[in-house]
Amino acid sequence: MLPGVLIFTFDNLPGSSDPREKGGVERFSLRLSDSLSSEFRFFFAYSHEVDRKHYIDGDLDVAKSGAEGLRKFIAENRISLVHLQQYSEDTLAFFRDALDGTGCNVLATYHFRPYTDIQEYTRDGCLRRVRWELSFGRKLKWLKRLAFLPLYRKKRTASMMRKFRLLGELCSAAVFLSPSYLPLADSLAGLPLLLRSRVIPNPLSYYESLKPQDIAKKENTVLVVSRLEEAAKRVSATLRIWSGVEKRGFDTWNLVILGDGYSRKSYEKSAERMGLRRVSFRGFQDPLPYYRKASVFISCSPVEGFPLSVLEAMQNAVIPVIASDVEVFPDIFTNGESGLLYGYSELDGCLEGLVSLMEDRERREKMASAALERSGNFRAERIMGMYASLYREFLPGEKAE
Repeated sequence: MLPGVLIFTFDNLPGSSDPREKGGVERFSLRLSDSLSSEFRFFFAYSHEVDRKHYIDGDLDVAKSGAEGLRKFIAENRISLVHLQQYSEDTLAFFRDALDGTGCNVLATYHFRPYTDIQEYTRDGCLRRVRWELSFGRKLKWLKRLAFLPLYRKKRTASMMRKFRLLGELCSAAVFLSPSYLPLADSLAGLPLLLRSRVIPNPLSYYESLKPQDIAKKENTVLVVSRLEEAAKRVSATLRIWSGVEKRGFDTWNLVILGDGYSRKSYEKSAERMGLRRVSFRGFQDPLPYYRKASVFISCSPVEGFPLSVLEAMQNAVIPVIASDVEVFPDIFTNGESGLLYGYSELDGCLEGLVSLMEDRERREKMASAALERSGNFRAERIMGMYASLYREFLPGEKAE
């Protein structure tokens, strides 16, 4: 019998194969199980902590089963390894207690940049929330947090440190997405976690990449693929950049925004107030047909882990133009060669970089080719092979038969 692996995410989506309904963590989890199914038996557990759409067709709701139900499920299915993909402090404490005595090893992938939990607890983050939240109650909530910001930051930091220490206590190995994240994890949990840390980047999402000969067929489209949530994605900055583009002409170019979220209506009103004529909000869509046609991908997100949307763009020869201080982007592309990278506050520079691409077709095609080639560093076979090796390392010998 193949060894059993239980993957845990927060949510599930019974029977759905619609990629529009799945976030990056869910797409990764499904790709992982599909790629390694010849070597391992996979099961999915989830927990309905909030009333949301379900993402993965799960086998066990741990919120209903409790610790005893989880232990029974593990024993009945001969599960040797638990792989946590999403977790809170409470989730880690639950699995620590529930798995005691089961003989299971635990792996955890941290899909975000360490310190993400307090990323929006800055003056800028709170003010953006106040401006872009639609609900008056939520605006008031963030005004309160702004007024007592040092207290809230201290509380969130303490919670985050407890979470990372639990990671070090519970896990045989903790996977981070970039080597640049290891010092941040070390500052939160110290040596016990650092000694258990591994670095495995995210893989490409699609089974096929764009053919190089199709680069010449690209259209004059700048693409956004994102949740429309201002705190995490800052699409307002993209709209300001696009306003600068339209003021310079470029009448044959369009900005297409895929995704939805609490800020969408505010973004649409903002685009209308700014007089933007070549912006379209398409909502949730399968992004693949859009990647295949677009020339440029743009993001000004302040919060990322190892963004699948950037990898998806590059896999389809779409040039990433990024304005962000997140450390991971140099791992993904070479600035000036396979993409353009600017700091969080360098929106004017980002505008100039975008315009320079729009003006120069020959340069676009050269950089698109470089982006497509660079995406090969993250082909799924390589990344999934790294996870397979990690699984084998921590499978109890008597179960790996």
